[in-house]
Order: sequence, then structure tokens, then C-alpha cells
Amino acid sequence: IGVLQSLRQIADRYVILGEVRGDLIEINENTKTSLRNLSEFNFEDENEYLKVKDYYAIINNCNYVLAKMDTTISHNNERVMIDEYAALVGVRAWTYLQLAINHGKVPFYLNPITTVADSEKDYPKMDVTEIAAVMIPQLIPYVDYDLPVFTHRYAYPPLQLVLADYYLWSGDYANACATYLDFMTTHE
Repeated sequence: IGVLQSLRQIADRYVILGEVRGDLIEINENTKTSLRNLSEFNFEDENEYLKVKDYYAIINNCNYVLAKMDTTISHNNERVMIDEYAALVGVRAWTYLQLAINHGKVPFYLNPITTVADSEKDYPKMDVTEIAAVMIPQLIPYVDYDLPVFTHRYAYPPLQLVLADYYLWSGDYANACATYLDFMTTHE
């Protein structure tokens, strides 16, 4: 639930960044300075739409839960937490994808940061292609899992679409096309 709440915090910014990047909004004299700057490709550190801290809060929460979650617990021969685990793998992958799309090379880590010493480490900076090389193999085993439903059917990003996006951004167009097509033909 905490990860979903964090996702909601960045949802509006995600949509607005996409619209500005796609030239789908018109800037005028009444436009907020932060949006005007995005539209004109003037990126200042304090822009409310570019707060990487919020993205890393999601990533670190996912890393923490993924490291601690016991996916071997079974009830009636079914793994109880595997769908939640798969959902968090997808959320972490989606969040890294958004960071890399919007910021280029970004610090990358898969273990939770729980100490000051962890936070002061020099993590490797990776771009979309480099992150895709790590995330694609992590996503593939979970693409067919059912994602948990809490308040909304699409509370989590569909894993197949996250995987397809990684294929697309890394230049693997054949796998991107096949994955998008498979999703479109097997889902409403």
C-alpha cells in the first residue's frame, strides 16, 4: 500500500511530463514557470516536476520489500505473496524507466538503502539501455502473474507493458512489437 501511495504522488507529474514532452499542451503567459521551463527545455534543480527524490523513494521501498518478502509461503499449494512480489518488480522497473527517460544516466541500485553509509555509496550511473539489460531478465519470469487488485484494477503497471517499453527503449523492436501485440490480444 505504501508503494502505491508513493506512485500516486508521481502520477500527475508523469502524465504532465509526457504531455509536455509530446508537445500536447500549449504554453502561454498564464502557464506556471515550472511547466514553461519544461516546455522550453530549461531544467532547473527545483522544478516540481523533476523531483528524483520521489522516484527513488519508490525504488528504495520496492527494494526493501523485495529483499524482505518471503515468496515461499504457501497456502493450498499456492505461493501467497508471489503476485505482490511480481507487482513490485514491475513498479521498480517502471520507476527506473521513467527516471532514465527523463534524466538520462541515473544512479542504479537493487539493494535497499537502510543506513547512512548505504546512502553515501557511489552507485553506478546507468542509462535506459543499461538498465534494460538488468530489468528485462527480472521482468520476464513474472509477466504472466496476476497483479494484485486493491482499489483499482490497474493500480500497478502491467508487467508486459513495462517489459515491452524496455524492449522499445533499448532498440529491440521485434521483441517490443511481439510483447505489445501479445498484451493487446490477451487483455481487454
